[in-house]
Amino acid sequence: MMLGPKLAASDCSALTLESRGRTLDRRDSRLWTGLHTSGQLQRTLTLSHLPGPAEPLLWIPDIVCGAFNMAARGDARAWDVLKHRVTHTALDSKGQPLA
Repeated sequence: MMLGPKLAASDCSALTLESRGRTLDRRDSRLWTGLHTSGQLQRTLTLSHLPGPAEPLLWIPDIVCGAFNMAARGDARAWDVLKHRVTHTALDSKGQPLA
């Protein structure tokens, strides 16, 4: 989870993720607890899940991912508008950044 260290270094106190169902939400929570336990995240940083329709700000990642995927398929119009505001890190199958 590359997001964890970035959050730990910021003034962020809460992260809200789009709910992906009870099983996957619990998996996120276990990972979050592990990051707290290992000291990678301060315990004051909280995690919650909401259904996508309940929070319009959760739509933003979908828009950014859609623009990125469109660019990968040859239509970069939307990505060209967004890319200067996005940090993109490509990961390998083990979750490590690609060179």
